[in-house]
Amino acid sequence: MELEAAMRTFSPSALMRAVDASPADATFDRASCRELLDCTAAAAGPSVNCDRCRAAMSGIFPTSASTVTKQQLLAALCSWPIEAFDGTSGTRAEARAVNDAAEATAAGTPHFYELDPEQTRANRRKTYAHSPRRRDMRVGGGGGSKEVSFAMWTPSSEKWAAGPRGVYLLFHGGGWVFGDAAGQNDTRLDAMCDELGLVVLVPDYRKAPEHPFPAALEDCEAAAAWVETNVAAEFCTENLIIGGDCRPAPRILHLSPRTLNPTKPYTLNCTLNPIH
Repeated sequence: MELEAAMRTFSPSALMRAVDASPADATFDRASCRELLDCTAAAAGPSVNCDRCRAAMSGIFPTSASTVTKQQLLAALCSWPIEAFDGTSGTRAEARAVNDAAEATAAGTPHFYELDPEQTRANRRKTYAHSPRRRDMRVGGGGGSKEVSFAMWTPSSEKWAAGPRGVYLLFHGGGWVFGDAAGQNDTRLDAMCDELGLVVLVPDYRKAPEHPFPAALEDCEAAAAWVETNVAAEFCTENLIIGGDCRPAPRILHLSPRTLNPTKPYTLNCTLNPIH
């Protein structure tokens, strides 16, 4: 009960910082975690929803005698992959070195919010890596339907001789202001396409502030409607996955009841990156 009471008032970020500050070989049991919670409660401020942390705590303490390592506790509380601890994704010192180098390179250059949107877009596009496998296609535009532009990846016919397993309609991120269908994620989508056997379609959509809401949503709806109507005829599959990174996540949730046929099954993969 004391643990539950503390869980209702503590600050999750304060707890994680406290765990992270402990020695590398530290272990934790229920009593030591309760002690940490008590120490962080003072920094909690307003009550916060700690359902995920409560669930994480319950999951890693199957018995009252259980103990967990610092790595296990952080992985459970933060949803960090094991690569964050075993060195395969680099050390913290290496990560800091990369960040420091990036900051040094950017020193003296204007922040993106000091530029007009098109200048920022142009700067971001300088970092793009364009894939020779990507095809750019334009559909619709006839009979009153809205024209939609897509970047498209198709899986290797050698590896997936029976044809694609499905179509992944991916809405790119960029805060409704930046980003492009082509170039922004080409390297990742090359790999995704071949590893999963999926046709990947990334539509372009109009951006703010030149095209205020709901312009982007209208374009995404048009893209989803075209893919839903044509997925079987164009790609020889009826499996449709819809996803996106960053800001498109709520757009996907809006699309599902508004645009898509409610009698058909779909997989919604809301985010590849967090919503800010």
